[in-house]
Amino acid sequence: WRQGVTVLLEKVVGNINIDKLRAICLLVADFNWWLKVVFARRMMARMRMQGVIPLEQGAVKGKMATDTSMMKQMFIDQSNILHEDCAITSTDAANCYDAGNHTSTSLSLQAMGVGINFISCYLTCVQLMRFFLQTGFGLSETSYGGTPDSVCMGLIQGSGAAPGVWIAVSTVILGAYKTKGYGAYLSSGWSGTEV
Repeated sequence: WRQGVTVLLEKVVGNINIDKLRAICLLVADFNWWLKVVFARRMMARMRMQGVIPLEQGAVKGKMATDTSMMKQMFIDQSNILHEDCAITSTDAANCYDAGNHTSTSLSLQAMGVGINFISCYLTCVQLMRFFLQTGFGLSETSYGGTPDSVCMGLIQGSGAAPGVWIAVSTVILGAYKTKGYGAYLSSGWSGTEV
């Protein structure tokens, strides 16, 4: 399970500029299936059942991205009409799968009820994984990746676990903001929550 093949996909068809390519790692099929079962299906089902996913996060089943966009515009319009101060930040966490810290990831997953053995298996495979590069010239013979002395971080773009794991991590982050009461007003297309 400690091998992956990295490929670059075009975000925009025909545009091969480096900033318009997305790196995706193809994992061993049964490993990726296992990641989806543990972190995307079981953990997410438990989080939904327990009601721990904050509505302002946007990870609500049955809602669409356009709902959030519409609510954002309505929020701005209301603030403008009422002459109220407001601020909006884009919190899509670009590159969150590539920059995920494993300590905070492990703690967040444990907080969501995932067993430490599942977490250790996933993160150890990522930390010591050997990545090969697939290009138009074929598969590279040499690889790059982590060693016991210098481990790789991140959640792996293309991993079946990454979306669910990021929801767990961001749920903990939002919970910390709410607990500390920094005075922010977090709003989504489904509710507004005073923080």
